[in-house]
Amino acid sequence: MGPEYRDYDFCRVIFTDECSIGLDVNNGCCWLLKGYNQMEHEHFPQKLNVWGAIGIFGTVAIHVYERNMDSGYYIKTMEEYLIPNADEIYGCRTLQQDNAGVHTSHELHDWFHKIILMS
Repeated sequence: MGPEYRDYDFCRVIFTDECSIGLDVNNGCCWLLKGYNQMEHEHFPQKLNVWGAIGIFGTVAIHVYERNMDSGYYIKTMEEYLIPNADEIYGCRTLQQDNAGVHTSHELHDWFHKIILMS
């Protein structure tokens, strides 16, 4: 963030991001009791996906999901979790997100313009 934001009022900024948490994470090292064999690993290990939004007042919303995030599902997540909670807590706001593909897609860009026109 550049110096032009030094005096920016971040009280109305909402930060969002998503991550995957591996449930079968193995760093290559395993401690075993004598007589036990090393566990086999799944080809596609289980994971937990979490999307969250926070602001100066704390958590805005958290959503746990099983599928992979794409633009359509990201928009659905924003509609179901972010907008209702952000409106209640923040009113007018600024959204801050990284440059992940789902955040920069044409579909999301068009959706944002639609939301702005409806406001």
